[in-house]
Amino acid sequence: MTDIKQLDHLEREKEEDNAELLAMLDFSKMKKKKKKKTELAKEDKRRETQEQEIEPKKEQEQEQEQPGFEGDYDYNKLLLRIVNEHNTKFKISDTTTRKSIETPIVIREGKKCKFSNFIGFIKSMLNKTKLDDLNEWKHHLALFLFAELNSLGQLLNEQLIFKKVFAAQKIENLVRKYISVYVKCANCGGRNVSLVKCKSTNKYHNNCNVCVGSSICLPDIKLPHNIK
Repeated sequence: MTDIKQLDHLEREKEEDNAELLAMLDFSKMKKKKKKKTELAKEDKRRETQEQEIEPKKEQEQEQEQPGFEGDYDYNKLLLRIVNEHNTKFKISDTTTRKSIETPIVIREGKKCKFSNFIGFIKSMLNKTKLDDLNEWKHHLALFLFAELNSLGQLLNEQLIFKKVFAAQKIENLVRKYISVYVKCANCGGRNVSLVKCKSTNKYHNNCNVCVGSSICLPDIKLPHNIK
């Protein structure tokens, strides 16, 4: 009987030991599973952070590859870029950039005075060295000055001679008025223009050589009846 009891006791101990071992084995598996899950979560986070870092870099590279892109949107740089694109579009050379206009030189000669640099002034006014329509411009400007000054005169060589004496400042103020009304393009404000007389209406038109298709009918110049 004692032997049987001892055997039962030993079998129970073995069963308990086996149960403990099984429990330990299951617990280790759970730990391993948990470890695997945490490692996978960490890898997912790493991938997400890497993707987030890569995306803005790709966007920057794509923007830099675009033509004419500059890192900083500086006002002066953008303005210069617009001017350059405009110049290349209309094929404007460096020789057509705006230059200073000559100051009228008025010299008194007795009871008369002369606009000595009259032709040179017109060329600088239109920013050109050669003018196909020089005759139109010089007669138009002379007529304007005669009407404003209420005095006649004549064109002699490259000078405009008045029959009266006028201050240089008065002539200068009048040519400024002439430029703003008759010369400057209403669209671009440039002075690269041509003066054309319409045969059907007998009126002058200001045709801008930069703005395509820009043609403005100019106001008439009428001489006073009592002009001398």
